[in-house]
Amino acid sequence: MATIFELIKAGDSAGLRELLAAEPQRAREHSAQGLSALLFSLYFGEPGMAEMLRPCCEPDLPESAALGETERVAQLLESTPEGQDARSPDGFSVLQLACYFGHPETARLLIRHGADIEAVSDNAMQIRPLHAAAAADNNEAIAALLEAGADPDAVQQHGFVALHACAQNGNAVGLKLLLEHGADVRLRNAEGKSAADFAAEAGHSELAEALRAALAEAESAGA
Repeated sequence: MATIFELIKAGDSAGLRELLAAEPQRAREHSAQGLSALLFSLYFGEPGMAEMLRPCCEPDLPESAALGETERVAQLLESTPEGQDARSPDGFSVLQLACYFGHPETARLLIRHGADIEAVSDNAMQIRPLHAAAAADNNEAIAALLEAGADPDAVQQHGFVALHACAQNGNAVGLKLLLEHGADVRLRNAEGKSAADFAAEAGHSELAEALRAALAEAESAGA
């Protein structure tokens, strides 16, 4: 029989339902990397599977943040010292998880509880909450982080910044928020690509043109 993680990777909802009906305790298994089946399903873009697993689990703080269960996160914060900076087994903070999986209300709660808005992931990606929010086009979380003082120019792996992510995704609203909070349009990644380059490569021609104009203006002012 396939393992619970094999079923999730295959997107086999019927197989997972059958497994949980026979052995609901299997929902609490962890992968070789330490990830719970619930987090594993979210990482593989299977929120429906996460919903199937949820009744069989008692999600911890990282899982609850990834699910966007704001009330449960609030309850766990009350009973977990320093819980606002808890990490998943693969090194992501609860705030990063809330931002990446599209839960701005949960992110705002964590910020209010003192979560580190500049926490760097404990892995090679070196992402911060702002990078996670930008990658997911979570503009409400982007705004909340910037208003809380997050560095708009923080650099992750390979010199990638939030501005690059928004440009690549065609996220004009996110770009506007970042630029209004002082993001430097001149920043380039390790390969020398600017936000304008990322927008152009992704086919966002109008956005690329606007970013080229902003880049030319910024370089002229800085000359």
